[in-house]
Parts: sequence; C-alpha cells; structure tokens
Amino acid sequence: MKKFLIALQFLTIIPLRKSIKIEEKDLSNSLIFFPIIGLIIGIFLILINYLISSFLSPLVVNTLIIIIWIGMSGALHLDGFCDTIDGLYGGQRQ
Repeated sequence: MKKFLIALQFLTIIPLRKSIKIEEKDLSNSLIFFPIIGLIIGIFLILINYLISSFLSPLVVNTLIIIIWIGMSGALHLDGFCDTIDGLYGGQRQ
C-alpha cells in the first residue's frame, strides 16, 4: 500500500500523510503502480466527460477535461513536454 500511495502522490497533487517516510528505493519500487495510477486518472476523466458532455459543447468539455487533467497531475506531463521542446528548438536562431 505504501508504494501505491507514493506513486499516487508523485503523479498527482494528492498529498500523502507526512508520517510516511519515503526513501529513494521506495520511489523506484513504486514504479510498478504508475500504469495503475494512470488508469485511475483516465477513468476519472472519462467519467467527468460522460457526466458533462450531455449539456455542454464538445469544445467546452474537452477544454475542461484538459484543465482538470493538468490540475490533477500538477502539469507534470506539460512540464516534460515543454522541456523537450526547449531542448529541441530552444537554441536555434531565426
């Protein structure tokens, strides 16, 4: 359960109890739960999509889903994407 909670805290903004001591090996051992956390996030976003798509336009629904996803993950994926773009194209001159 500790490894699952560590993965949940790392991939989302959900805080862990401070009484749990996290060591470096704990984070590496929690990698097995990363796909499960991704699945949980995906299912949550699908449920939100299902609930609000009946009374909002698709553009608004998709925008809200992306905003919720960014908020849940603390923009973790956006940070990696921006770092990749910066590394690939940041040093080029016009």
